[in-house]
Amino acid sequence: RKFDQTSKLRLDSHSKAGRRLDEHESWALMFVTLDEERWLAMSAVKENATSSEPTAQLPTEESRLEGVLCLPNGYEPVPYQVAGHMYQHGKQGMLRRRGEESGVLFKPVQDPPKGQREVDFYQSIFPVGTDSPGERECVTRLRQFLPQFKGIRVLENGVGRHDYLCLEDLVEPFHRSNILDLKMGMRCWDDFANEEKIRTEREKYPPQERLGYRIVGMRVHNSKSDSFDHYGKQYGRGLDERSILSGLRVFFTDMTGLRCDVLLAVSTRLKELCAWFEEQHSLRFFGSSLLVLYESASNVVDRRCAVDVRMIDFAHTYWVGADETDSLDENYLCGLRNVIATLDQLLTTAESSNGL
Repeated sequence: RKFDQTSKLRLDSHSKAGRRLDEHESWALMFVTLDEERWLAMSAVKENATSSEPTAQLPTEESRLEGVLCLPNGYEPVPYQVAGHMYQHGKQGMLRRRGEESGVLFKPVQDPPKGQREVDFYQSIFPVGTDSPGERECVTRLRQFLPQFKGIRVLENGVGRHDYLCLEDLVEPFHRSNILDLKMGMRCWDDFANEEKIRTEREKYPPQERLGYRIVGMRVHNSKSDSFDHYGKQYGRGLDERSILSGLRVFFTDMTGLRCDVLLAVSTRLKELCAWFEEQHSLRFFGSSLLVLYESASNVVDRRCAVDVRMIDFAHTYWVGADETDSLDENYLCGLRNVIATLDQLLTTAESSNGL
């Protein structure tokens, strides 16, 4: 948005000339174009008489040609999303209200059946969706490991109306958070996947069937540049059973060295989650992620306690039938136990080197 008109014309001319824009140029062109269109269309914007959300009155043809969806009025892409579908290349991604710290993120509901599965899951957990006392306790304990679900909201994105999950913004309480996204499970495809889906998932990261997890994205604060270093899915796919330890060490290291306090807090939290998985028999999680966050700012009060661990992404999560409730979700448990073992290994190595 800081680009001037000359910059916009330069980028636009490159695009029309057929030169492939890099990621930063594409984002700049998209937002300058959309801001210009919004300004010209402001007189045509009216409040929807039947909705509390303003209707986006933006030209849509150019956005379709460019493969970019228009943003709903008053919303912007989440700047700290490290993995998953992002608001670019014709895809919808996580949004937040512009200029506000509302504590809520807006996740687009995926096409059926995946989107409805995730909606059904959240609605079954918030509030409790079972009458069984045993299941009620199980669900209540699970809530602490999930972002709080605040309902469904319908937004206009310039192409049409779309449903969004309203979820707790886990990053907002932090001043400067390091974020790690781990895709969990020995397999990420569910029981309804076809052969092509299974083949594609297996080819993404073969070690996952042994490790039970992989790094799909992370950001780590760089104290020298006072900015964040970003590591995408290709970084995670470049790690194997021997190098995954070093890969995770990068995330848990800052200017003071390896953050043993964070490692201990995260490991403790994961062991609590593991205890829940070892007792519950009703849910199966495929393709779900673990989000790990910790405070990197050194001037924050009680920095040592600023750690959070949550489960996210439930488009392939199922309540199992009564004939399957005698077994555990070993697919997820394998990965969870291995993550804990890796973190404990990092912690033990650090304590040994420090003579503790």
